[in-house]
Amino acid sequence: MFKAELSSTIVGKNTIAKILKLPALFPKLIVDIIAKYGWEVVKTAQTVYLSGAALNVRSGLLRRSVKKNPQTGAFKRGTEYYVEVGTNVSYGRSWEEGFMHRFGKYMQPRKWLEPSFNDVRPRLIIELKAIGGRLV
Repeated sequence: MFKAELSSTIVGKNTIAKILKLPALFPKLIVDIIAKYGWEVVKTAQTVYLSGAALNVRSGLLRRSVKKNPQTGAFKRGTEYYVEVGTNVSYGRSWEEGFMHRFGKYMQPRKWLEPSFNDVRPRLIIELKAIGGRLV
């Protein structure tokens, strides 16, 4: 599966230390927020970037295939929280990174996943900072 990880370290080591000392509710809350924004990335990729902003749809296969990884969901690794979003359609990566066409012409990247993350990231950061403020 071609994927990208949306990750965020909670702002500052002091905040991380406070979160780790709190009841399990807060890490669960953060995982829920990360999961929510993972779905936002999926929706943005499907409705904006794979609907004309980066690529025009032919069959809709790539657009329908963009999903959160159901095996991992949102998860915590160390002090970072992740959600994986991607596709199992082989040409999804090709369009994201650029590729050599079979006739020898290089096709420039037409990024659709990275800008989806970039669009969602500011809202995620605002929500995470709001949680950090509640912990101080």
